[in-house]
Amino acid sequence: MARHDPRKSNHKKSDHSQRMNHLKAAALTKVAKQASAYSQPYKAIALLTEALRREPKNPEILIELATIFGRQRHYKQAEELLSRVVELAPRKASTHARVAQAYALIERPERAIEFYRSSLEFQRDTPAVVSTLVELARLYERRHQLDEAQSAVTDALRRDPQNDEANLQQALLDRRSGAIDKAASQLRALGASASHLWTIRAQALYELAQLLDDQQHYDEAFEALVSAKQLLKPHAAKHLQDSRETLARNQQLVESLDKSHYERWGKVAEHDSVYRIAALTSHPRSGTTLIEQVLDSHDELISADEFDVWTQWVYLPIVRKFRRSAPVLELLEWVPAAVRQQARATYWQQTEAIFDEPIGTRMLLDKNPGMMILLPLLNWSFPEMKMLIALRDPRDVILSCFMQKVPLTPISSNWLTLPDAAEYYARTMQTWLTVRGLTTSPWLEFRYEDVVADLETHARKILAFLELPWDDKVLRFYEHAREKMVRSPTYKDVTEPVYQRSVGRWQHYARHLEPILDKLQPFVKEFGYESP
Repeated sequence: MARHDPRKSNHKKSDHSQRMNHLKAAALTKVAKQASAYSQPYKAIALLTEALRREPKNPEILIELATIFGRQRHYKQAEELLSRVVELAPRKASTHARVAQAYALIERPERAIEFYRSSLEFQRDTPAVVSTLVELARLYERRHQLDEAQSAVTDALRRDPQNDEANLQQALLDRRSGAIDKAASQLRALGASASHLWTIRAQALYELAQLLDDQQHYDEAFEALVSAKQLLKPHAAKHLQDSRETLARNQQLVESLDKSHYERWGKVAEHDSVYRIAALTSHPRSGTTLIEQVLDSHDELISADEFDVWTQWVYLPIVRKFRRSAPVLELLEWVPAAVRQQARATYWQQTEAIFDEPIGTRMLLDKNPGMMILLPLLNWSFPEMKMLIALRDPRDVILSCFMQKVPLTPISSNWLTLPDAAEYYARTMQTWLTVRGLTTSPWLEFRYEDVVADLETHARKILAFLELPWDDKVLRFYEHAREKMVRSPTYKDVTEPVYQRSVGRWQHYARHLEPILDKLQPFVKEFGYESP
């Protein structure tokens, strides 16, 4: 009779346990990715933490969890997890490249560059090397390190002269260095060929439109923009649906709002611990980035540039507790005082976590155009918040939105057609006009055109409103901007002194804007942009 070997039995049990852990970890990771896609980071973190307990050396789980932590600005946890990934394969090029990608996603460009460079030390596969060099070039260009960007692109094209992404990046660098004809030729070729990826073609056409606009070839620029939009439209359906839902809730909110709501919110806030805070908002492309950079140069102010902390830590966690169809104003009446207070404290703590330093006695400036359409809820949560509202000629705003090369989102998907862009503008700015007539919070409007015409006068006015002393450094904001990562698509522009070339730009495209001018006219008049 054969003797039973307990080691074989234990080995089978171990194999079975590992297989089960792998299957459960994979299922948990799949659900976590779905939760993350639906803006439920806390649920995703809990699921991935359990998945990681089952497979502590799974690099995919480690990277996914690190990315979600990083997007929530928990950078210390993200770095710890990414360090564990590197420890699993310290000399593997693809591991370093994956870690670099994660750092780029969570807006840690210095660390991304570090790991892309280290991946090159171990990389022998030519396609992977080219891809890494292109990513390095993008990061360098965004940080205005143009010599380093050019070196990376040159190396990539030496290895693969036909690489579309490398050729696109070279065209961007040519444009920035003044080699306009060379850049235009490359961009036309990339945008015209159906053999290229739609993303490459669309980006090339956007860049070509900007170049043509610089050369005053306005009709050709508009034609390039329309061609880029056509490539994007098939991929925008989900974003447009989300936008329509947001606009419907906004319309219900604005139409229901009255003075009594602000009076009740004032009573609720009587026992608040007051924060030193200001919001800088408006419709996108109204000049918020310029003023944010100016103010961020001040020693007694610290700026949160589109951190989106309020949405992620105040608005979404509260609204998810109620049915989706609940009117927003009714929803606010149901929120317990303790929940509101905790949300305020969490907002402050999470913003400090992003900065990785205490705010202390400095004023916090939360700059985010995306908050404008939810401004009443911002007033409810932070009634002490000073509001800086950027104004700009609505026709220039719409044109600028239409011309911007930005990723598809529920907001930017409205910029694929001029009628949608005008409708979104009208809804956004009507929100401000309604709030302006009701709020008890301090507010100040400023016009982009006035700021670029006389920066010092209007900077002094804004600082006085914020109760901050004058600081000469605000006039040299572009020096400070060169040292930081600017999230706006205008990251190149704010590293220059103020200029006026964008004022009245819409007139070059008046023929194309004609169908939406009536929609914009009430705001043109309200904000003082009618011709005398």
